[in-house]
Amino acid sequence: MPQDRDPLTSTFLDNREALKAYLVRHFGSATIADDLTQET
Repeated sequence: MPQDRDPLTSTFLDNREALKAYLVRHFGSATIADDLTQET
């Protein structure tokens, strides 16, 4: 795996937890947030 990742992918991974926290507030459901942010 190359050391320098795609900037967009890197940003998404770095902000995964922040995104999940936002989704929890927005949807009021941790389950939905988990479904949207889980590893595939």
